[in-house]
Amino acid sequence: MINKILVIAFFLSLVLVGCSSKTGPEETLKKFISYRFSSGQSKEKIMEQSTGELFRQVESMGEKEFELFRDMGNRKLVNFKILSKQCEQNRCKIIYYISYSTQKQGNEKLAVSEVKKVAEIVKVQDVWKISDVSNIKTFHNMAQPINP
Repeated sequence: MINKILVIAFFLSLVLVGCSSKTGPEETLKKFISYRFSSGQSKEKIMEQSTGELFRQVESMGEKEFELFRDMGNRKLVNFKILSKQCEQNRCKIIYYISYSTQKQGNEKLAVSEVKKVAEIVKVQDVWKISDVSNIKTFHNMAQPINP
C-alpha cells in the first residue's frame, strides 16, 4: 500500500514540475503561431501573448479590423521551423520559416505559401512575449496558373 502511494506521489510531482516549467522564446513563438492558425482567436488572448509594437497594433484595432487580422480563412499550417536565434539578455530575434496551404471549398489546394519571418521576443516579468513580427521573404506556389 505504501509503495502505491509513493508511486502515485512520484508521478504527481513529475506532472506538477512539468506543468510549471517556464516557456522559452522558441516555445512562445511556436505557441503563438499555432494559436494564430487556430479558430476562435480572441483579441485578449493575442494581447496577453504580446508586448511592444504588436500589443499596440492589436490593442488599437476596432472590431472589423481585428476580424480581418484574425481571419486565417482557409489557410492550414503545414510546416514551422526555426532557422536562427540571436538572444541578448531579455530580448531575442528569431528567424523562422512557415508554410501554409490555402484551400478552396472541398479541400482542393489553391496554393502553398512559404514565408520567412523574423520575430522579436521580449521577456516581460519572467514571461516571454511576442513584440514584433515582420516578413523577410514570401513565395506562393499556385496550383493553377494565374491569368492576368
